[in-house]
Amino acid sequence: MAPELIDELGGPYDRLWTLLEEERGGHEAARALARLLQAAAEHGEERVRVALEAGLAEGGFDELAIRRSLAAAQAPGEVTVPERLRGYRVERASVADYDRLLERGAS
Repeated sequence: MAPELIDELGGPYDRLWTLLEEERGGHEAARALARLLQAAAEHGEERVRVALEAGLAEGGFDELAIRRSLAAAQAPGEVTVPERLRGYRVERASVADYDRLLERGAS
């Protein structure tokens, strides 16, 4: 199944497969590919492709570095709050608050 999947995915996955199969063998290559495809489902195929291409351009496949890169890109950036809004406090609601609202709406 892996060759058909690799053909469908195209580059850079074909280069990755060749590299992993040579370094780790078919079974471990398939496991690494499955983890990478899971990351694509979580973070988007385009982001994973870009991270993978960058890693392969540096000469290898570092799965942990790719995961860190994806996580860092997902981390919230700094938000600048306008001066006139800085005095407001935003409180969090609990799940119980929503349960009470749903109970009221159902009656």
